[in-house]
Amino acid sequence: MPSKEAVERSRKNYNSKVDTITLRVDPKINELFKNYSQEKGLTKKDLFEKAVQYYIDHH
Repeated sequence: MPSKEAVERSRKNYNSKVDTITLRVDPKINELFKNYSQEKGLTKKDLFEKAVQYYIDHH
């Protein structure tokens, strides 16, 4: 099991490479998003990124 310090270093490294987005959405949309990502075996981050890229590519 990694040490607490190693986990913290890893977290800081990851956070330095990504941006944070906070969204407020209708609970029904959130549930749909959560369920779909679980069914497809995707993280919510991965699903969000794929959805944004798809929308940009097709509009």
